Amino acid sequence: GTSQSGGGTAQDEPFDTRYEGWRIIASGDQRITDVTIRLRKEGTITNSAEKLTLFLYSDQNGIPGSILATSSLKVSYSSLQDTFQNYELPLSYDLKSDVKYWLILQATALPLGGSVRIGVVSDTETPYVTSSDGVSWNNPTLGKKGYYLITGQGDSPLAGQVLAEDM
Repeated sequence: GTSQSGGGTAQDEPFDTRYEGWRIIASGDQRITDVTIRLRKEGTITNSAEKLTLFLYSDQNGIPGSILATSSLKVSYSSLQDTFQNYELPLSYDLKSDVKYWLILQATALPLGGSVRIGVVSDTETPYVTSSDGVSWNNPTLGKKGYYLITGQGDSPLAGQVLAEDM
């Protein structure tokens, strides 16, 4: 089964904090295997060997709690293109129905010279959060969420969202 953030056009979100992410809620028990996100670069990134890693965190009182799973594939800045590309990142975990989780993207270091952009869509209900160290989290804001596609095994789509053509 698959589920993803629904509809809307991907917008640019500058990745300017070492940890950024959004909350998801499982609408059924699901074993996820992969998460696809959209990334691009702007300008020439001089520290191109640095990498981005996707994490699944638990929810702790409305902010990310502890790390539950880590993508086994990392995205190096050198692999980013000038236009949005889909990056399918292996991440395995058994989600439980109606439980809140966080998808968090972490950089080994912020880009120098150029910038990294995350594809996001407008959303007035999903909390988006940032942190400089992965320990102290800024207050979550509403208004956007990452453009994502989750692949896995389960009976119901995550968060009740259906596949859209514009992933």
